[in-house]
Amino acid sequence: MWPAILAARLQANTATANIGVVNAGISGNRVLGDNNSGLARLEHDALSVPGVKWITILEGINDITGGSRHNAVRLIAADDLTGAYRQIIETAHAHGVKVIGCTITPYGGSTPSNAYGESVRAAVNRWIRTSGAFDAVVDFEVATRDPTEPTRFRAEADSPDLLHPANPGYKLMGDAIDLSIFMARR
Repeated sequence: MWPAILAARLQANTATANIGVVNAGISGNRVLGDNNSGLARLEHDALSVPGVKWITILEGINDITGGSRHNAVRLIAADDLTGAYRQIIETAHAHGVKVIGCTITPYGGSTPSNAYGESVRAAVNRWIRTSGAFDAVVDFEVATRDPTEPTRFRAEADSPDLLHPANPGYKLMGDAIDLSIFMARR
């Protein structure tokens, strides 16, 4: 949803009208793990796309929700995700591709939400914003969070599951991306 909004914004701007968007996001994807994880899909789904100049990374909530439950085989730590992000960044940079880090949106009130998972999400978002590891950062958390209850979506962004944004939330996300990121010298 938000990639389509970004694509429309890029096309409407004469300075970015020559930039296309490939949406390779899949439901339930994780950064870590085997099979369809972000690390396993990076080369095929992102870096091998002809003409790729940037990739966005918006992954981690499924790692957190699965790895922060009391019955998890191993509790996830923020360092697990940030280490995977670093690996993605290094691999992309080796291919001459810039990486845009996207903060993880709120999930408070959803069925998998818990205090430990929220602490991991907050730590990961802090790292995304402050590490300097990414070539640019898009703050989807700020775009979608409730200012009075920041662990939850704001009313217009919320959906029935409290985990994924509703369509207006995806619009907030697509509109939160500063197009000057793509105007910088390529």
